[in-house]
Amino acid sequence: TDMSREETVLIVDYDGDGETDATWTARENETVTAADSEEAPEPGDGEGDPEPGDNDETTPEPGSNDETSEPGNDGEFPEPGNADETPEPGDNGEATPEPGDPGQANPPRTSPGNANGGSGFSSSTPERVDGEGEVTYIAGPDRIATAVAISRQGWKKADAVILASGADASLIDAALAAPLAGQEDAPILLSVQNSLEPSVIAEIRRLGAMKVYAVGALSRSVTDELRAALPGIEIEHLKGRDRWETASLISAKIENPQGVFVVGADALADAVSAAPFAAANGYVIQPARPDGAFELDYPLTANRYILGGPALVRDIPGYTRIYGADRYATNKALIEALPFEHDNIYFADGHTLVDALTGAALAARSEAAVILVAGNRESLNFAPAAGSKIYALGSLK
Repeated sequence: TDMSREETVLIVDYDGDGETDATWTARENETVTAADSEEAPEPGDGEGDPEPGDNDETTPEPGSNDETSEPGNDGEFPEPGNADETPEPGDNGEATPEPGDPGQANPPRTSPGNANGGSGFSSSTPERVDGEGEVTYIAGPDRIATAVAISRQGWKKADAVILASGADASLIDAALAAPLAGQEDAPILLSVQNSLEPSVIAEIRRLGAMKVYAVGALSRSVTDELRAALPGIEIEHLKGRDRWETASLISAKIENPQGVFVVGADALADAVSAAPFAAANGYVIQPARPDGAFELDYPLTANRYILGGPALVRDIPGYTRIYGADRYATNKALIEALPFEHDNIYFADGHTLVDALTGAALAARSEAAVILVAGNRESLNFAPAAGSKIYALGSLK
């Protein structure tokens, strides 16, 4: 990244020859190839951190992944400030509105210690917060860039990556794939449904990944684009007719499952809360049917959990239920009930959930939790242990 310019610029060297092949300007969201630019900036040091995230969630509807459309007609995610949000069902089965005012989806902000705001593709200089130790922010200007920043924070190289649609209605697919991310030690990257951001291709190339698990509602054009940009890469598309078939395809890839979390059909928040532990410990995540019924595809005799209230998942003999009054209480109950490590603690916006989701694979590497908060760290409902390293993902202030 070029830190000397007024806007953030990502410089891409596709073939590794030291020559700039393309640049991406954050302010204009514009990609320019070297042939189109009279003067290509020299690569910088890749440090810095704007802290915008995303706050544009709509509740996913059950049904076919094939019929999911991206927000907007141009493949872009919604602009900030969309107030027409649908509250997601709470973990007690009731429709629970989100605490606080969501505000803007992507408020620009600058962390202390970096007056220029820095690059969206790396973590910031830690900010000291009274009583909480140091907080390091990992964020990008949107959810796709934040996923790239999380990948860069956690992985110098990876043999495989998980690639999923970043559309709100399709995030459940990425959540179900968290155990696969843990098994393969793979970051979770996002895409719009029908095309890839150059930064995502550049990140897969940087990691040296030779396999991509394309999960759920990604179109054929995305996988074709991957093959064209990264010759020789292996792509496996795990996409069923609906989320339940997609869940079965993903679970079939988990070698010797150690446990299971059953969540409500639309309970993305509960799936995201379970994702770090599932990824670290070889658990699968399975959605119940809309009527709350559930049948496991294979026998498990231990480590069987239901997340959410009985209106979301019916009682199942031999399963332990964990839930609270809302998504935040369920998240806290899960963290208190299971043996997480607390040397590293990650917290993320519990309203949008997307940054918590892509951060789950990173948290799993240190067997840490992702704590959901209502838009800012003041709503943190978990007291960090002394000496914990604290990371804020995406849009948190």
